[in-house]
Amino acid sequence: MTGSVGTGGNVSPLTRTVNCGDSVTLTARPNPGYHVSGWTGGGCSGTGAKCTVTVGRSLAVSVTFALNQCTVNARAGAGGSVSPTTRTVNCGQSVTLTVSQTSAQRTGYRFTGWSGGGCSSTTTTCTVTVGREKGPVTTVNVTANFAVRSCQLRLLVGSGVGSFTTTSGGRTVHSGARTVQCGQAISYSATAGTGYCFSRWGGATLGVSGQSGCRTTSGVQSIASFAADFTFTAHFTKKRYTLRITKTAGGSVSPGAGAYTYSHGTRVTITATPFYRFQTRWGGACSGSGSTCTVTMTGPRSVSVTFSPSGSGGFGEEESGGPSGQAETPAPTPSPSATATPSPSPAATPAP
Repeated sequence: MTGSVGTGGNVSPLTRTVNCGDSVTLTARPNPGYHVSGWTGGGCSGTGAKCTVTVGRSLAVSVTFALNQCTVNARAGAGGSVSPTTRTVNCGQSVTLTVSQTSAQRTGYRFTGWSGGGCSSTTTTCTVTVGREKGPVTTVNVTANFAVRSCQLRLLVGSGVGSFTTTSGGRTVHSGARTVQCGQAISYSATAGTGYCFSRWGGATLGVSGQSGCRTTSGVQSIASFAADFTFTAHFTKKRYTLRITKTAGGSVSPGAGAYTYSHGTRVTITATPFYRFQTRWGGACSGSGSTCTVTMTGPRSVSVTFSPSGSGGFGEEESGGPSGQAETPAPTPSPSATATPSPSPAATPAP
């Protein structure tokens, strides 16, 4: 019986002469880093380390060896990816792993380093050298680790009066400071206080701004990407209302008839001056008959001033004072006129 071996090991006995019918056990011994890949001849097969041959004539038996195969499994935690994820090579070879992140991932996460497989650096690549174990397969596991990048979000109420909230991660936070994950989608809502309205956003870091002046609705702003700490501000301004003044003939009013705009809470005093023998009556946001009326602007207002001749069927004749509270000057008494003496009537002539 004669045996032959391939590269990567040996077999014993290599040659043996025995009586026909006897059995011989062959043992394959792989070199380090190799394993039995198969037997041929003499009825031997498979990848076992031994084969028993029953000799009946001259036989040739062969055994082959192959390099051990090793597998590298790589995975990445939340925040990035790694390639290749799986690679099977001959044991002893090297595999280079590379970390990658999208722009959004880089905003919200940072790479902290490798673990497993002999990798421990914080660079974005790691080269794994697979060992030379005698077993047919060796698996090496490597992980690319990431951590959340934190940004401080500072919420401020700027000019005016109002409140400012943000919703992040299912939580609503009022004005103040908090730490959030960079790049996290956040919705901001600004609500004006009484007498104020939302004016604009301030946040140059984010390029977010709004028009000046009152907005018809409370401000809402959504931000989906930010990579650094920032301060975000909601500005409010006082509401402004229109005051309309109308008047009739018979006097003057200050300010004059027309439309005027005032900020919320402004107190406006209107003065009416009637002409001689006229008196004042207020309407709209004012009432009564005094010479002045003060209006507080907490909304749009209208004021009417009606001047009516006194003592001529107009209203307010029972009032003793004019528009300024002074007594009216009585009309002059007319001079007496002479009494005419009638001429004597002629005597009636009786009828014939």
